Amino acid sequence: MFEAVDAALGHRTLAVWEGDAVTLRPIGKNMRRWFRRADVVFSQYGQPQPQKLLRLGAKRVHHLPATYCHVRFRQLEQTAPPKEFSSDVAMIASRNRNWTSWSGITGSRTRAQLGFDLRASGRRLDLFGNGWPEKWGVGPVDFGKQGEIIRRNRISVNWDITPGYADSSSNRLPISLIAGRPHITTRHRGMEWIPSQDIGLFEEVSRADVVQRANELLTRDDEVLFQLGLSAHRWAKGRVSHREAIRYMLQVMGYETTPVPQDPWGSLPGPWVQSEKN
Repeated sequence: MFEAVDAALGHRTLAVWEGDAVTLRPIGKNMRRWFRRADVVFSQYGQPQPQKLLRLGAKRVHHLPATYCHVRFRQLEQTAPPKEFSSDVAMIASRNRNWTSWSGITGSRTRAQLGFDLRASGRRLDLFGNGWPEKWGVGPVDFGKQGEIIRRNRISVNWDITPGYADSSSNRLPISLIAGRPHITTRHRGMEWIPSQDIGLFEEVSRADVVQRANELLTRDDEVLFQLGLSAHRWAKGRVSHREAIRYMLQVMGYETTPVPQDPWGSLPGPWVQSEKN
């Protein structure tokens, strides 16, 4: 299969997008061949992932942050967040009890403990995802319904399962921002390319800090929270959608297209290139 596709590609430019944390899973022979064949590899995760990709044979690695789908979340993008709330905290995250520290997914236990902490805080909690006690959560949610859940809450909260990666996030971050609510999440190394608290994004180093930040935000006036969320929505709109991601990829590959906004695309880490040491 690889040989047939490679022959059909000829001298065309080839890009590979890697949206998973490759250090957490075995990399098969075919995937290694595509990394070596690609002119550029785009990685959703920062270091140590780019160096691992170079060791696997990638020639050049560019960072590509998580973005929201502008088709599935079109309604969120086109409408400002409402001022009305019906709950306090939205947390959309599965509790993966089988993911332990030896698996490399070191944030799974902290995420589970955060769910318990938020539940114990007495706040009105919208908890969605697999693995939570039956009486606690509502269970899994349709991917496209995430924004509706976030918008009916005053704030949203998440904890990434891979906190050790620099400049990284899941798509929960851009979805929460375009939904237009203050969002609390994991502080990763790097991330200087995103405005953070100026746009209602609060990055914390521990679950205790997340709970403390949530409690502090929930003491603020509803209008203050609304304005923070509105800032998040305005920043994310037309800035961190799949549209901008594709245009950025095309620009990196040398194609002419509508330029992406310098904020944040001009401030991303990298690129990382192959050298004799890799």
